[in-house]
Amino acid sequence: MELPDLEDSHGNYLKKNSIHISECTKYVEFVPDVKNNAVVLKNKKVSAVAKSGKFHYHVAPLINANGHAEVDMHTVDIEAGLKFSTRYLDNGNIVPYVESVDVKCNINRFDINIKLWGNLITDLASLAEVFFVGTVAGLLEDSIKTALNVAIPNLFNTAIGYSGGYFPMPIENWVVDW
Repeated sequence: MELPDLEDSHGNYLKKNSIHISECTKYVEFVPDVKNNAVVLKNKKVSAVAKSGKFHYHVAPLINANGHAEVDMHTVDIEAGLKFSTRYLDNGNIVPYVESVDVKCNINRFDINIKLWGNLITDLASLAEVFFVGTVAGLLEDSIKTALNVAIPNLFNTAIGYSGGYFPMPIENWVVDW
């Protein structure tokens, strides 16, 4: 999954960012959220690798760290729920509609490894990577939560919208009306 580029007002940036999430299915739970008419997927033992293809950090005048980074996380708790309702399409058909609820992401700060490659300043900065763990984990948690809150419902709702309220079946002349 691609993550947005990050840049601050001082010219520091992380670009070409992505994250790959590996799940362990034996830790997956589906939990009903009756109050929200939702189903919540919980996995408390997710592993993930986040990569930044290019970063720049201004340390001091004329001293800059440049390179690329990888962050290995072995204990990530991800929870995401889908709340179900309906909506009307322009053609008058009523179709399913989903919203995100109960989205959580917690990265175990004691089970994270940051790897930096680049120039000499980057190599020196990698000696102090323990100080960056909290900041990096916080940015990743926020990015994952944003993706789960926005991307999944948008994908589902867009696909359902394109269907016009009909789902073709593999049997000749059969169509399911939502």
